[in-house]
Amino acid sequence: MKLLRAKIKLGLLNHLSSYDSKYVKRIYDLTYFWFRHNVNWVGQNDFLYDQSVDALANEAAKTDCDYLLINSLGHQIRERLFFSNLINFAEKNEFLVAGHILDQKEKYFGLHKQCLFLNINKYRDLGCPNFGFPRYNSEVSVQEAIRSKEDFHDGYTPHFLDAGTKKVEMFPDREGWNWISKSLESGLRVFNFNDEMRDQKYNLYPENNVEQFGSAMFKSGADQKSEDSAQQHYLDVHNLDATKERIFVFNSDEIDFKKATHEKLDHLFSVAAGFKPFLILHRNGFKRRTKVTYYDYSTNALKFRQFLVENWDGRNIKKAVQEFASLNGLSEWVFHSHFGYKENMEQIFIEFGGEQEWFQFWERYRKLDHAYEHINLFDEPEKLISMVADESQKTTYLWFSNSFYTETGILHMGLEGLRSKFDSFIQLLNENFPSVIVDGTDSDHVSYIGPLEHSPFFGPRGDSKNLYFKVTLSNSKNRTYDLYYRLKNNVSVKKWIYLMQQSEEARADIWGLSINIPMNKEEIQDILNQMMDCLTIINEEGEMRVQVPNLQFENITQEYLNRLHETFHSYEERARERGIEGVTRDCLHRINVLVHQTENGMLHMREPRALRFLNFSFFPQYNIPLDLEDYENFTMERQFGDLVMGYGTIGKNLFHCYWDNDLELVKKKMVRPQVMANPNVLSFFNAGRFTSKMEEGAYASFYKWCDENKVEKYGYDCRDPLHRGGHIRLGEFLNDVTSDEMIRVLKEYKNVKGFEFLWENDLYHVDNLIWKPVLPVIEVGKDRVFRFQPLKTQIGVIPNGGNDKRVGVNEAAAFEP
Repeated sequence: MKLLRAKIKLGLLNHLSSYDSKYVKRIYDLTYFWFRHNVNWVGQNDFLYDQSVDALANEAAKTDCDYLLINSLGHQIRERLFFSNLINFAEKNEFLVAGHILDQKEKYFGLHKQCLFLNINKYRDLGCPNFGFPRYNSEVSVQEAIRSKEDFHDGYTPHFLDAGTKKVEMFPDREGWNWISKSLESGLRVFNFNDEMRDQKYNLYPENNVEQFGSAMFKSGADQKSEDSAQQHYLDVHNLDATKERIFVFNSDEIDFKKATHEKLDHLFSVAAGFKPFLILHRNGFKRRTKVTYYDYSTNALKFRQFLVENWDGRNIKKAVQEFASLNGLSEWVFHSHFGYKENMEQIFIEFGGEQEWFQFWERYRKLDHAYEHINLFDEPEKLISMVADESQKTTYLWFSNSFYTETGILHMGLEGLRSKFDSFIQLLNENFPSVIVDGTDSDHVSYIGPLEHSPFFGPRGDSKNLYFKVTLSNSKNRTYDLYYRLKNNVSVKKWIYLMQQSEEARADIWGLSINIPMNKEEIQDILNQMMDCLTIINEEGEMRVQVPNLQFENITQEYLNRLHETFHSYEERARERGIEGVTRDCLHRINVLVHQTENGMLHMREPRALRFLNFSFFPQYNIPLDLEDYENFTMERQFGDLVMGYGTIGKNLFHCYWDNDLELVKKKMVRPQVMANPNVLSFFNAGRFTSKMEEGAYASFYKWCDENKVEKYGYDCRDPLHRGGHIRLGEFLNDVTSDEMIRVLKEYKNVKGFEFLWENDLYHVDNLIWKPVLPVIEVGKDRVFRFQPLKTQIGVIPNGGNDKRVGVNEAAAFEP
């Protein structure tokens, strides 16, 4: 299933180009919003865009995709399950095209352009036939079609079409007739989307009632009228006036997050929505005198917050909702929830560490001082700013959720309108209270938690202590491409920075460069040849003898690679025990990297959107032992481009053994967890993200595998922090590129030229900035203290004791000890 998902291309069809550009832009904004929310495996702008079906199909045929989903402007995929259904359909059926078949009776059949699913491989095989423009005045010869007896509705929507025995002359007056005819000629059934898939999408038919619908989108309340029933239903659901009175009992997005401060909160300003305000207080901590101010444009939401504080015991939320609805004459539909009350509350208990922990929190929380303010952030942000002013010197937390990125907001203001509102709001906060902790998503649905002085929402902010990391790639023509990362501030990152600086001071060579992107058979064979060359070099040096296998692409399986990995692991440990260094150890390290490259190359052939990354390290390599605090920083959560510390260890950890189903390595007690911090740089470039929920599922499967295979018999406790999966996350990627654009970059820029550590305000006027440890690792009992200071140099090289080194003036300490 992952293979097919990765090879589906999206094509956005602009069939509205003849209409007013303002109207088309608003429909585009809505369609893009739906893509962002429901096509989670596609990166930003990672789709084709054109004004004709044929142009989209021809463009897709030039790529390596297997399927093309054509989606017209105004057509909404409402549920992600739609794509699972597409994948299941593709796995089970041979077809050219599926979509909405229209029976034009004596005028043949056509396909509605709102949504089409095209098999690109079949499309290429058939010579890339055109979609088929309407023929009103000239007959054409088409393949006879035998329709199903059943219709989805109204007598003109057959479930499928099969080929008849002859050609017929007809006047097809609906587009798509040629794809139908070509499909039937080749013996392929033409499918209609089934009931389940139809229920998972929605079409606004924006080509209908354009003037009326366009006018309604820019209005609110009772003025939103359209004669088209689909459009009117949509306007009713997203009526701006109606949404101002809705209540979100539970959050519609993920509520999991990392706490933003080590200080207990003095004041929380929060929109009146869901349970996240409670979790913010619980995770960050609060005092007896902590104040909570709810602000919202929904008076009902504010009333409901007050009702809960004054009347609810924290137990039966459904009963509380019903009681509040009855008291206020409200219908229960306004209480938003993706799931039932029971399922939502069970998740809340998990987030709080258990049911009793939640009840204890709720009793403490109800005793806090509460205020309820009716504020519309779009029209009167100054009202909230004035209240924050009185608390700005305290530990103040401001949560605004996704207020500036909602479907209703986009319908009535468009993406640019929301972006303008958001920028004005953040600018006000930044100018007045940069140290206030803000939490929410911007107008492009990018999340941020932290003080605005460290925020990505705007550019540099003077002498911010935010640290950045720049990697410079180069190509064969010595052109360069820079990658930028914002670094995290924790002990693991400090260790990594120290090791990177040690490597630079020692003039260590960058080695083990691995650019893991889609490869073909010839490229994988080249890697195998490099492995055989390394083995030959080892034997020629004569420090140890190794067997040189005949590594041919046709022989490679995952099990073969598992055993190959085990063999070279044994060689490396034998070399270490015998004190062998030099070329032999270097080649063994290199082989370890090449084995992983081969694994990844084979994986990409099976799953073309498997992990894509850039990975490099240094030789010789410096290390620092990992502590318990470091293992707590291991995570499988991942955003596009994340910078993480690499494994840096010969062998496999227990999670890697589970992933490869390599039980033999466990039985031989050759599991090697990561025990050292290292200057290994690894950056992932997959579209989408790996969330905390996905991590929970991965660990559940890992523990199940370990328990079923009784790994404890071999001395491994899978729940020990030592065996945590994932990596230590070092920083987040800042370049504004898509996954496919990064693949093109990595294919061209295959060398690492260098790296730098930068201050935030140096990102835009960099002379040169390097790192130098003031002191090495200082042992204080079991604790290690790291002190660093950046040395900002003048342009040019200044002689220093006969050595050409860049030196300069101490700017400031980056991390306090």
